[in-house]
Amino acid sequence: MAAMDDALHHQRCAHHELATALRDQAGRPGCRGAARAVALADHRSESVGESLSRVLLVQAGLGPDELQHEFPHSNGVDRVDFWWECGVVGEFDGQLKYRAQAMPGMSPDEVLWAEKQREDRLRRRGLVVVRWTWDELLHQPEVVVARIREALATARAAPRPS
Repeated sequence: MAAMDDALHHQRCAHHELATALRDQAGRPGCRGAARAVALADHRSESVGESLSRVLLVQAGLGPDELQHEFPHSNGVDRVDFWWECGVVGEFDGQLKYRAQAMPGMSPDEVLWAEKQREDRLRRRGLVVVRWTWDELLHQPEVVVARIREALATARAAPRPS
């Protein structure tokens, strides 16, 4: 699915082309799994980690309401990886975004500070922010699922700011 997400994200193909290619292979081994992947494939996924996270979340019955949801603020927009309308934000944290080459002109310290400020803005909106890493995704997926379940329960029980 990560390969499909990447192809869609970089406009190497359209979703209907994936579905057509799958129909052309009907009955071959792996078609059922491929059909599930095509159904979940989404151009908004921006990394392998986000794609694998989405598979985990959907399998756990915790599929997000939206990918790459945007929250405008006075100086721009804060975009989040995963959004649940009850007020939960999910963020897959790969190390690449904290490296200087990921944000030209910014040191890793500046990138980290900007990310902290972004999360603070999200929390001031009354949102619950949940983060997870590659290590957790690959080696402790049950921890990621438990963290999301807890955040969703907390958000659903809390009064929503107007």
